[in-house]
Amino acid sequence: MIIRGGRQEQASGRLLDATFFIYTTTSSGRRVFTERVDAATATLNAGRWRLTDASGAQTGQRAVRYATLDLPSNLADEEAFQRFARPQSTPFWSLPNQIRRIEDAGFASTAYQLRLQQLLATPLIFGAMSILAAAFSLRLMRLGDLARMTVAAVVLGFAFFFLNQFSSAMGSAEVVPPIIAAWLPPILTALAAFTLLFYTEDG
Repeated sequence: MIIRGGRQEQASGRLLDATFFIYTTTSSGRRVFTERVDAATATLNAGRWRLTDASGAQTGQRAVRYATLDLPSNLADEEAFQRFARPQSTPFWSLPNQIRRIEDAGFASTAYQLRLQQLLATPLIFGAMSILAAAFSLRLMRLGDLARMTVAAVVLGFAFFFLNQFSSAMGSAEVVPPIIAAWLPPILTALAAFTLLFYTEDG
């Protein structure tokens, strides 16, 4: 079952304008879509979702309206809304387990995967920026031209920030895989830093 909520009320423990996509698993392990249920509200309690003002339609059949409808769930009450929390609020060591639990519950874990890969790529980012700073320092000491090199450093910093944000947006939108979205900016920055360093030393 995949759940999509339009809005979330943590205080009352419910989702507003919720949509449930229900799947069944075949003997071969393949998941097949069977029904979609739209509800005005969805409240998780005692191992079930209580839907109100719901409308459900199975594949190839007309929609059926329900005043209330109960759907079983393997989510604990306190865990459900933690999974809707921002990935940035999840500790690094908890991310792998959180991703597995979210996927087991039928939620999309793209944002959490992206966050995990970005944290793993952080040492490479720091290394690339250090090499870039070293290249600028060497050039400043040997060739002078402080103003031009300072402007170039600021421009490169903004370029890296834009590339990182753009790549993150592409990863969040599932245009590219999270691992590519997270690792592409630091790899390109590292290559640019080494290129500038070699040019400074040998150019």
